Order: sequence, then structure tokens, then C-alpha cells
Amino acid sequence: MHAGIIALHEKDYSLAYSYFYESFDTYNLPTVKKVSKALRALKLMVLAKIMNGNLDDVNGIIYGKIGKNYVGRDITVLKSIEVATRKKSVKELKEVVSDNKDSN
Repeated sequence: MHAGIIALHEKDYSLAYSYFYESFDTYNLPTVKKVSKALRALKLMVLAKIMNGNLDDVNGIIYGKIGKNYVGRDITVLKSIEVATRKKSVKELKEVVSDNKDSN
């Protein structure tokens, strides 16, 4: 997870996504099952895709096999960010951020 965060800071979003995917995969194992860490990795995966401009991949992550058990408020907020980004609407993005200041 730390390596993914470093990759995000270095703006290597594809590499960051790979690290977050591996983290999610590990935290989501039935023998490990650390739900809060898996959710954090999933959120960072979505964020990496948004930042890399791969907006079409976001739905597959959120509603696909890997994310379907984690859909909740935080994931919905990220989906709203993806929609605002797709529309290139700064106004809508500001609304999402201001409406969800308490979200992680």
C-alpha cells in the first residue's frame, strides 16, 4: 500500500493502481479478511484510475467482481467524482467535495 502511495506522489498512476490492486487482493483473502484496509485499497484503486484518466475502468472496479461487496457511501462519492471528471465540470466537482467533507 505504501509503495502505491509513493507511486501516486510520483504521478505514476498505473504503477500505483497495481500496488493498490495487490493490496486489495491480499486484504480481501478469506484467511486475511481485513475489510477496512481492503476498502481503503479499493478507494485508492479508483482514485488512481480517475487520476490517470481511465474513467471507463471505474465502473468495472466499483460494480464488478472485486468491488461489489464494498459499495457504500465512500465508493459512491468516488463515483460522483468520476462523473464530474467525465463531464469536466469543476462546479460539480466542488459540490461533491463540499457535500462530502466528512468522507475519507
